[in-house]
Amino acid sequence: MRIVIGYDASSCADAAIDDLRRAGLPADTEAVVLSAADLLVEVPYAGCEAPDSPYHSVPAEIVRQAREACAEAMSKAREMASHGAALVASAFASWKVTSQPVADSPYWSLIASGEQLGADMIVVGSHGRSLVGRLMLGSVSQNVLQHARCSVRIGRCDQGASDADPSRPTRLILAVDGSTDAAHATAALKERPWPAGTEVHVVTAVDLRLVAGDFEGWSAAEGGEFPLTHVARRRANNVARELRDVGLAAEPFVVEGDPKRVVLHEAERWGADCIFLGARGHSRRERFLLGSVSAAVAARAHCSVEIVRRP
Repeated sequence: MRIVIGYDASSCADAAIDDLRRAGLPADTEAVVLSAADLLVEVPYAGCEAPDSPYHSVPAEIVRQAREACAEAMSKAREMASHGAALVASAFASWKVTSQPVADSPYWSLIASGEQLGADMIVVGSHGRSLVGRLMLGSVSQNVLQHARCSVRIGRCDQGASDADPSRPTRLILAVDGSTDAAHATAALKERPWPAGTEVHVVTAVDLRLVAGDFEGWSAAEGGEFPLTHVARRRANNVARELRDVGLAAEPFVVEGDPKRVVLHEAERWGADCIFLGARGHSRRERFLLGSVSAAVAARAHCSVEIVRRP
């Protein structure tokens, strides 16, 4: 497996690396730790007169300052990437780990590097669930989530649940809705070498807003339960059975409500370590009504979130 890890030496970047201990990644993983130097540096016109023509030549002093600023930015990126690679190598001795400083915007460099390397996943840190944290997520992590062609794992900085008792089994939420993308998330989870005792809650949300006008369906409901709920229950049971067949302790949960709220509530109630879900999920009509479930969960979850994409 090949992964690209975005690293900026922040506590959240460190937490995203530590979170990989509970990601079930194989021993032969290849990891590239990338740090970006955004070279759109501001250089003051120190000691220079303001130009009076759009065709003036740039003073040599300005050029010198710009070059120094760029060199310093690249030097810091190189140091950060090396430090991040050392952290990964110390945590995962069997992995092949390299560092990569780049001169580019952070989110675009992660996407471009992921495509160039044929990465299976990009790993980034998040800055929490506060308003400021969500804005930070929107500036880097959310852009990576929206534009990357591979899977994206967002390591939460403020989770703390797994840190309190590192000996307890890993707890995972798998959100399923019957879509192809949800099937990809299920397959990705099944393929990984999870430690013994790993627990999975297979969560299916039944959003009755999508069928509110289906009066014929409501008339066929038995015991006040809409037929769609029966389908969801069977789906969750089947997925849980698949996971148990590969050695995971999986249980199905079917809850009526907004998928975003259902998944987030179950993850927080249970103290999950990570939420797995597909990138898109429902049909175009349903996505219009529900909004982007994956983006909303990634921005608000208390734990790490992995959005699975397959070619």
